[in-house]
Amino acid sequence: MYSVGPPGPPGPQGPAGTTSPSASTTVEGILEIATLAESLAGTPTNRAVVSQDMKTIIDMLVPVGTISSFLRNTAPTYWLSLDGSTIGNGSSGATGRANDDTSILFSLIWSATSATDLPIYTSTGVLSTKGANAAADFAANKRLALPDLRSEFIRGWDNSRGVDVGRALGSIQTELIKNHTHTGTTSSNGNHQHSINTFDDTGGGANGNISNGGSGFGISINTNSAGAHTHTFTSDNNAGGGTETRPRNVSLLYCIRY
Repeated sequence: MYSVGPPGPPGPQGPAGTTSPSASTTVEGILEIATLAESLAGTPTNRAVVSQDMKTIIDMLVPVGTISSFLRNTAPTYWLSLDGSTIGNGSSGATGRANDDTSILFSLIWSATSATDLPIYTSTGVLSTKGANAAADFAANKRLALPDLRSEFIRGWDNSRGVDVGRALGSIQTELIKNHTHTGTTSSNGNHQHSINTFDDTGGGANGNISNGGSGFGISINTNSAGAHTHTFTSDNNAGGGTETRPRNVSLLYCIRY
């Protein structure tokens, strides 16, 4: 029968291992993951950014709902043309983008605008009304219209300043020319004359002769009417122009980020 004896003395230390280098685009090694705070700060510079943090950073730099203009005829990736088309989930049949990734933009527009300015539709395209909240309408496969900025100028929302009173965010405003005056002249009626009738008011004889030493006389004069007539009025406006009033401009494609 055998028994276990006491442990022996420790053996000699083995050789030191090698430390793996930090990884880079050209060197294999260990790669540390940066926190969101480190990603925003940009330090340390040798740490990787995970995809979720990258999306958070992008959303902070260019938030969903940002409107921008582009010198191109189609919207960039993650942007939609502001052409009055609709957005909704994958089952909504939306004409602009039917995908679950439009949920944030759907909620923003739903909350910030009225259905009068930006209508909401069923999945079959029938005009509808807003439900309890944006999430409920999105889940119900409803479509929500985007603003249509084709051929439109953008005006800053008044937001209680008192210049453009009564405007709702996202509302449409038709054209208008401010009240103003014009000066002008009328044309001359030309040389003309009026005839008059006279009668004396003396105490003389029937022939109207005035006797020496007689009383004074007066003359009443009435002009004949010249009849109805017109004058030509020439204003100082400059003829020309077209069907609208506009400043000089350059056409660009307005898009919104989703």
